[in-house]
Amino acid sequence: MAELPLWRAVKDCFAKTFEGVGLDAAFGAKLHTVFRSAGLAPPRLALGAPLGPADDPDILTYVVETWRSIFPVAQQQGPVPDELAELSTLRRRLQDEAAAAQAIIVLPPLVCAWARA
Repeated sequence: MAELPLWRAVKDCFAKTFEGVGLDAAFGAKLHTVFRSAGLAPPRLALGAPLGPADDPDILTYVVETWRSIFPVAQQQGPVPDELAELSTLRRRLQDEAAAAQAIIVLPPLVCAWARA
């Protein structure tokens, strides 16, 4: 697997920021218990992770716009790495790094849960 330091920095800062506001990255695994505690039927669960090449506009947009939305919170929690502070060029730099490594970007898996009342 290719080394992608900028992508790693984004991933690490996402995790640090989410943890800093009390969000649990493993919450998806707890959805069954949450549904049952709420008096709902046991939920159906699905897991999915978007992935694609460096030029996939949806993946790049998802990552950059998510980072842009939590950036102020990350700044409040402490210093943000310089390479992530320049938001206007982040998309291009992420794309360039992944393209140079011919990498496939794999986003974190997301858990979906649903139940019938």
